[in-house]
Amino acid sequence: MLCLSVARNEVHEDDPLFCARFNPNYQNWYLLGMCNEIGHLNVYNTKRAEVNVIKLSTSICFHKNAIFDFAWCPDIDLKVLIASADESISYSDVETGKTLSTFLGHRGSVRAISWCKENPSLFTSAGRDGHLLVWDLRRSERTAAIIVQNAHLDLKKKNGLTQPICAVFHRCQRYVLSAGYAESGIRVWDLRKIRLVSRSHCRPSAVWPYSPFETDRWQRQYGFTSISSDPTNKFVFVPCTDGTIYQYSALRLDPEPINRFVGATIRTYYVYPTVCPFAPFLACGSENGQTLIWNYEKWNSPMYTMDGHRVGVCSVSWNIYGQLVTCSDDPSWRIWAPCWDAKLVKENRDYCSVRQLKFDSDRIVRIRMKTYRFRSRDQLAGTTPEGHRGRAASKSTKLITVNLESRRALTLDKLFGNPPNSSNTLQASNINLPDSSESMLLSSMEECPGSSQSTASRPRSVRRCRTSILDYFTRS
Repeated sequence: MLCLSVARNEVHEDDPLFCARFNPNYQNWYLLGMCNEIGHLNVYNTKRAEVNVIKLSTSICFHKNAIFDFAWCPDIDLKVLIASADESISYSDVETGKTLSTFLGHRGSVRAISWCKENPSLFTSAGRDGHLLVWDLRRSERTAAIIVQNAHLDLKKKNGLTQPICAVFHRCQRYVLSAGYAESGIRVWDLRKIRLVSRSHCRPSAVWPYSPFETDRWQRQYGFTSISSDPTNKFVFVPCTDGTIYQYSALRLDPEPINRFVGATIRTYYVYPTVCPFAPFLACGSENGQTLIWNYEKWNSPMYTMDGHRVGVCSVSWNIYGQLVTCSDDPSWRIWAPCWDAKLVKENRDYCSVRQLKFDSDRIVRIRMKTYRFRSRDQLAGTTPEGHRGRAASKSTKLITVNLESRRALTLDKLFGNPPNSSNTLQASNINLPDSSESMLLSSMEECPGSSQSTASRPRSVRRCRTSILDYFTRS
């Protein structure tokens, strides 16, 4: 990963950033939204982030108090839901800067908000008052359709204290997940079967208890900070202040975690991880200023570690093009992207530190890398019109040697450096940003034919394995 740009809040430099999120839609993948403590939502254009040019598209003050969370609308429209500390939720249009609707119902700061991907008219909010509210944009009254009071109240105690809710995830039209303090667990709510225990609170459909590695961690008070999901909504990732990110199955709703990812230092309730939209990678910030990346299909220890921030990293977000934004408490933020050029990495050594590249075999492999420019889906499918065949993507072929020692951590310089006694180098390729949603990157990695070391190449079953982020920008 290479740091493309370093920036600060241009409008209010000293105001902390709470949350940063890229627009999930393909048409607006380059729009980056950031909310701060004084109620401003800043939207940046990251199309030219590779040349350190980031434009502030708009900065609108939707609230007069802090904005803890916001969510882009799943539709193409540039609409956002904004959760504020003034106990209100605003449904606003970023393009015009107008607030379309205001939702009132919480008795405390609105801490988290989540859209329903199956139905863009539904969303769920949770606040420090301990209430869970489900809203419907199609209702004429701006009141909650479903109200779950004291959602994280201790069911074993008659007069338990109301616990705040820090995270909410609207998985589908039926299920909603909420999380707060670790002792209350992660609670699953079936919206079709809300059971009233009393007038004050309801009973959840299931409770996922806090399952730490070490039993002595029960002696301290921990809590869950947020809930993130993969693009298919099969898994949910819940970071905890004990320094562990718990992975659960959102399909089976199993109370036991599938995996636990360690390595990060999480001490605040404002840590928002992100999942790569095109590869099985999970990114999360740490209190020591690092950003950690895990491959959640293989290892529970960090696969990459990125340095650059001086203080803790609170929020990270990934877009569909591969750009990764990391926000710290400075407040400052950086945009990262996968890099194929070792020279650029050496020049930006202060901003880039990628470690722990792991491989599965002890071999020396000669790889031919063909780097293509962006092409449309018709060109990739072989149905390119006659008039456009002359625009076939140019390619550059270079040979590199990778020494794969037994599960040894390799740095990026060793991986993409010049092989010994060889004049072949890996040159940088000019990668243009896509102009439409139908553009994509095609690269291929194949064994070098006629090589004297072809006998040491990977088996066919291993050669197609993708182990790093760069592999997901290529097609084997």
